[in-house]
Amino acid sequence: MTTPSVVPRSRPWRNVAVVAVTAGLFMGLLDLSIVTIVIPEMGRSLDAGFGQLSWVVNAYVLMEAAVILPAGKLGDLFGRRAVFVSGMAVFAVSSLLCGLAPNPEMLIASRALQGLGGAAMVTLSLPLLTQLLPENRSLAWTVWSATGGLALALGPSLGGLLTETLSWRWVFVVNVPVAVVAVPLIVVLVQETGEIFDDPQRLL
Repeated sequence: MTTPSVVPRSRPWRNVAVVAVTAGLFMGLLDLSIVTIVIPEMGRSLDAGFGQLSWVVNAYVLMEAAVILPAGKLGDLFGRRAVFVSGMAVFAVSSLLCGLAPNPEMLIASRALQGLGGAAMVTLSLPLLTQLLPENRSLAWTVWSATGGLALALGPSLGGLLTETLSWRWVFVVNVPVAVVAVPLIVVLVQETGEIFDDPQRLL
């Protein structure tokens, strides 16, 4: 069946929903690059060696790459909004754990968990944006690609700014309030879609 065009009735609220979804995409890609600039400070703080610090980066990248395709399929099967929001919740909790990590081992494990949540946000953000902007899918693609490029480009600069003004831990903790605001907005403003919602007979 064709996916129904389900958007918030009011254009201002639809724009809010677009911003909330885009925030998830931004965080998911930002954390690919934001850590690179704070590696030296992180190593001094946690007394971590080069091998451990490389895994702080690699754990996120590898987990996100491995889970992107399965996350998309889970969204199709069980609901794109549900999987996106679950991914954002996992991302927020793991970001807090990263910020509180007392040793390199906990930081690496938390980064892997963060990559799991990031994969769900990155892969399902585009279908949610096209759902919210059904009359202009090219705009959805533009928003998605521009946000991704901006996140990757700004990562090192934002990481340096947060480390200089606060602490390297805020590179991760800053994700938490964004998710706390975005999750309820997405739940309220974005209607659920997916194979079982588009075609209820799949449940039979």
